[in-house]
Amino acid sequence: MHCGHSHAGQHSDIRSDRLIFSIINNIIRNTTVHFDEDLLTQQGSMCHRIDDVMKLCCELSANQQIQTTVKGSGKGAAAAGGLAFAGGLVGGPLGIAVGGAVGGLLGCWLTSGQFKPLPQIIMELSPQQQQKLYDDLMVILGDIQWTDLAQLTALVMGNSTLKQQLTGALLGYITKELQAQVHYVD
Repeated sequence: MHCGHSHAGQHSDIRSDRLIFSIINNIIRNTTVHFDEDLLTQQGSMCHRIDDVMKLCCELSANQQIQTTVKGSGKGAAAAGGLAFAGGLVGGPLGIAVGGAVGGLLGCWLTSGQFKPLPQIIMELSPQQQQKLYDDLMVILGDIQWTDLAQLTALVMGNSTLKQQLTGALLGYITKELQAQVHYVD
């Protein structure tokens, strides 16, 4: 009798397993994956818009021939001043001249490669930095619509106020976020 009861319980378990399997199978067959094409288009468009704004920044800074000094130029000045001071302690007035010259050369070597054109710095920004810069500039651009970089560039370059505001925001971002000094090349 015990075997019969156990067999009936197994039969019940098999039926419930089949029922569960049937339900899951129906869910899987009736479920289709829909890609939100609008969302994919928006994300692609957003990346394209960020890229357009970064290239616009490059164009704005290239037109004005802006270079930046990445944080660290103080090392060069410290080397020059420090060696001039040490030279003065050791050798008097002549030591100051020799120490300053050697310090200046050392400072030049320490900061070599840190003066970069702003377009180069913009293109080297991380995706997070680009997003932050984009957000800052979109406050100024507002709801201006454009289809490509050429149209955006024409819209901005044709409006001196907008061009000035964007350049100011770009330079503000570079000095505040990247702690860089801005220089205009003559």
